[in-house]
Amino acid sequence: MNEKIFSKLTDILLEITENSESVQNMTKEDLLTKIGINSLNFLRLIVAVEDTFGFEFDNDYLDLNQFSDVQSLITYIESNIEE
Repeated sequence: MNEKIFSKLTDILLEITENSESVQNMTKEDLLTKIGINSLNFLRLIVAVEDTFGFEFDNDYLDLNQFSDVQSLITYIESNIEE
């Protein structure tokens, strides 16, 4: 499941950021800020993730600082989607 989420997340990030090279070369350990996510892009990312995976972010997680790297976002998505 983790790789499937990573793949979908990569597609979302390619649409949201203008830094396609960083996104295409990203690893799960990369910081979200390193691949071009700022506060505005983060809001777009949240909306796209919610639409793609069918859940809503808890209000406590509507903050870029809650997700240090790509893996932390994948883990959050995994914990919120129904199998």
